[in-house]
Amino acid sequence: MSIRVICNKLVVLAGSILLSCTLLPAQDRESEARVYYNKAEEEFNTKSWAGFSHCIEELTKVESALGSTNPKILYLKIEAMGAFSPDYFLYDLDSCVSKFFSLTDAKTYPEEKYAEIIQVKHFLDDRKQQAPDRYRLENTAEYKNTVDCLTQLGALFIKRKDTTDAREYYRQAAEKGSVAAMLLCGDFSVVHLWLYDDNTDPGLIPINKIKNPNKYVVALNEYNRERKMQQYNDKYFNDALYWYGRAAEKGDIRAMLQLGNLYISDYIGVSISVDGGRAMQWYQKAAGLGNAYAMQKIAWMYANGAGVKEDKKLAKEWQVKADQAVK
Repeated sequence: MSIRVICNKLVVLAGSILLSCTLLPAQDRESEARVYYNKAEEEFNTKSWAGFSHCIEELTKVESALGSTNPKILYLKIEAMGAFSPDYFLYDLDSCVSKFFSLTDAKTYPEEKYAEIIQVKHFLDDRKQQAPDRYRLENTAEYKNTVDCLTQLGALFIKRKDTTDAREYYRQAAEKGSVAAMLLCGDFSVVHLWLYDDNTDPGLIPINKIKNPNKYVVALNEYNRERKMQQYNDKYFNDALYWYGRAAEKGDIRAMLQLGNLYISDYIGVSISVDGGRAMQWYQKAAGLGNAYAMQKIAWMYANGAGVKEDKKLAKEWQVKADQAVK
């Protein structure tokens, strides 16, 4: 065998090896993309808000694995975005719809699915015509991270009765400085707190209202056991203090009142003791801004010796101030 023939065979062999090395990674990427796409479909078919969100994440992985997109990917992505929140995904929807129509047409794509994307395009066009300035504001990649968008999304999930996701979006808006979102985060925490009174503690029920002594004793023993398990509600209490505190620092009166209420109330399972001094500080700050309710609370504290030394004279003075503030 001549040297030329040997060299030619080596060249062919090297080419085959190079081709196989090129094809294998491509095949691996396609297999990876197929796994992500199947997962995306599974998430979409759950018909849940979390499922739609996860579907979009998986489709983004598909595009990353392939290094490109196609009408099939875009169709499912558009459907998931529209189902989750077209307002939140406005910029992405606009981009995906434009890309979809640049890659396919009514002749080559299933008619029913193509018609669905046309409806999405009509929705976007209507939004643009009805409020062009608003549309330009929202149709940017940065809009999803703005307080306005996050607050709207929080409100959307409240309507959907999904307080977990609503709270997360309000938290993000609060971290960006939204006082309204801070107040809502505080409110979310307060709903987990139960006041320690005769409605929640069997030990405070009047004897003449006890109909079944045996059941009462069992309930009382169980409740006393639960009462000793301190700090299980401390997290909610501290979260409420944190968010109302941040809002109060920005001068919000409702936050000041809520802080006063927190410090003057005795909550079940909260190891933090009632602090009349701090409650008084926050009520006085709100009263200094002309709030009549805060003045009434100060009057009540002095009249009943709640967290402060009883002083009927000061109680009367503050009540007069409260009455004048209301007029």
